[in-house]
Formats: sequence, C-alpha cells, structure tokens
Amino acid sequence: MAKQFIIPVEWSVYSTVKVTGVSSVEEAIALVEKHLDDLPLCKDPEYIDGTYHIDKEGAEVGYGHIGDVSVDKDGTIIP
Repeated sequence: MAKQFIIPVEWSVYSTVKVTGVSSVEEAIALVEKHLDDLPLCKDPEYIDGTYHIDKEGAEVGYGHIGDVSVDKDGTIIP
C-alpha cells in the first residue's frame, strides 16, 4: 500500500530594507540588525538561484504539511 510523506523543503530569497533618518551605512545596518525580528517579510523577494533543497533532517522529524504544493508518484503536481 502506498504511503504519503511530508518532505520539508527550503530556499533563500533576497530583498532590501530602506532605512531613513540615519547618517551612515553603518548606522543603517545597526538599526536593521536591532529590529530584524520585528521587520515584516518583504512582499516581492527575489529567489536566489540554486538554493531550493530538501531538508533531510526535517524529513526524519516529520513535519505537518504547511505548504500549498502536493505531488504524486509520477512527479505530477496535484492542484
């Protein structure tokens, strides 16, 4: 009998944060670092080529399905 598995995947994206009201790039970097966890994710990030991969350790842990992609045994994407 065929089973179903949840395989976690990861990828990286690139974006920018506009900083105003400071006088140097060092001050701008320090400000972003200080508030990094409070900044919202950007709306239009750029995918970094070659960063999509399987999290094999996560696959062994067993995550719940949090994404919106499913695929069958033939590699066909299931809507």
